Amino acid sequence: IQKKFNTKNITLYFFKSYLTLLKQNLYENFFGFISKLSFFKRKFINFRKLIYQYFLSTLNVLLFFLPRTIIFGSRNCNTFKGSPRKMFEHLENNFYSNGKRYSVYWISDDIDIVRQINATGKNVAKNNSLFGLIVKACAKIALYEVCTSDLGLLANRTLRFNLWHGTPITGNNLILLKERTDFLSVSAEYMQKPNLPNTMTIDQNTKILLTGYPRNDLLNEPKTKFLIKNKEIDASKCIIYAPTWRYSKDYSNYVSLLNLFIDYNFLSSNLMELLAQRSLNFIFSPHDLSRTYNNEIRAIANLYNNFFILDPEEYSYDIYKIYAGSAYIITDYSSLIFDMLSANKNILFAPFDIQHYGRYTNKQKNYYLEIAKSKLCWSWVDVHNFIKEYANSDDENLEKVKRYYNAFDDFKSKDRVEKYMKKIL
Repeated sequence: IQKKFNTKNITLYFFKSYLTLLKQNLYENFFGFISKLSFFKRKFINFRKLIYQYFLSTLNVLLFFLPRTIIFGSRNCNTFKGSPRKMFEHLENNFYSNGKRYSVYWISDDIDIVRQINATGKNVAKNNSLFGLIVKACAKIALYEVCTSDLGLLANRTLRFNLWHGTPITGNNLILLKERTDFLSVSAEYMQKPNLPNTMTIDQNTKILLTGYPRNDLLNEPKTKFLIKNKEIDASKCIIYAPTWRYSKDYSNYVSLLNLFIDYNFLSSNLMELLAQRSLNFIFSPHDLSRTYNNEIRAIANLYNNFFILDPEEYSYDIYKIYAGSAYIITDYSSLIFDMLSANKNILFAPFDIQHYGRYTNKQKNYYLEIAKSKLCWSWVDVHNFIKEYANSDDENLEKVKRYYNAFDDFKSKDRVEKYMKKIL
C-alpha cells in the first residue's frame, strides 16, 4: 500500500482526475455553446418570419385596389391532395359571394405541382415568387388541412380556415400549433363541444363548423382499376392494409412496420394462400410519412405474387378512390376508421401492438377496443379467419360508431364548406 500510494502516484492520480473533469467541463461547455447558437438561430428564424408576415400584411393594405383572392394549400406547401384539393377542384377559377368576385389559387413550393395545375387551366402560384407574394397578400381567406405552413406564412388580415385531416380518437390540441385558427371543419356533432376529452382543444376565438371533410366526398367516386409497377389491379379484388403513421416516441420499445408482419404470424397465418385461392390481392398502403419502411416490407412482398405496395406519393390524392373500390380495409388507430365507416366499407381492426402504443393512455386504449370489439384482430390469424368467414361491417356496434363519428354520409362536405365560405365572405 505504501509503495502504491507514494507522492508521485498520488500526484499522477489527481492530475488524471483533473484532466477528466476538464474534458467533461469542456464537453458540456461546447454543447452549451451549440445550444445557445441554436437558440439564437431559432430567434433569427422567428424574427425573419415576423418580417415576412409584416411585409405581406403591408402589401395586403397597399394592394387594396386589386381583386381579393382565395388560396389553398396542403402539407407543407409541397403536395396537392386532401380536402384542400377537393375544394379547389370543386370551385371555379372565380368565386362569387355577395356580388364580389374572388380569384381562386393553389399555392405550392413544388414546381412540378405548379406545372401540373397550370396544364389543367386552373389558377396556381409558386410560393414566394413575386406573383405568389401578390396572390397571398391579396388573400381574403386561406384553406388548408393541418396548419398554415401548408401555405407558407400569411398576412394578418387573411382568414384561416382549417379543413382538418381526420377525426381524432383521442382528441387534438390545436393550441399546440401556436397559430391563429379562425374556422375549423369537423365531421361530428360531439366535436362541436371543444376542450373536452376526445374532442378538439382550441382557442376561444376559433369557430367550429360542422361540415364533414371534403376529401371523404372522394369515397363516392370509387376507382375500379389502378396500376402498380405497370400491372393493372382490380380494386374490388383487393384487401388493403393501411396502418397509421408510427415513429419511435410512440412506443416504449421501438417497433417498425415490418414487426407488424413478422411478430404477429403473418407468414404462418396462411392468409396469402387464402387470398390467392379467392383471386384477391393484398395491398400494403403505408401512411405517406412512413414510406421509409417500403424497402423492409418489400422483403415480404417478394415472397408472394399477390402482395403489392401502394406508394402513397404516386396515389396521394386518388388513394381514397382506391379505398372506396376495395373489398376490405384493415387498419389500426388511424382516423381512416371513421372515414371508411361513413362509406359503409368492410373494415377490420388490427391493433396488434396496442400494448406498445405510447400515444394512448390505458383509458384511451380501452376506449379504442370498445369501438373495435366486433371486428377486432389480435394477429394475422384472426384476419385470416374473418376473411375466410366473409365477415362484413354490417353490425350494430359499428353502426353506432359510424353515427357518432360521422354527422354526414351524403358525400356533400364540399358543398357545405362552400356554403360557409359564402357566409364568411
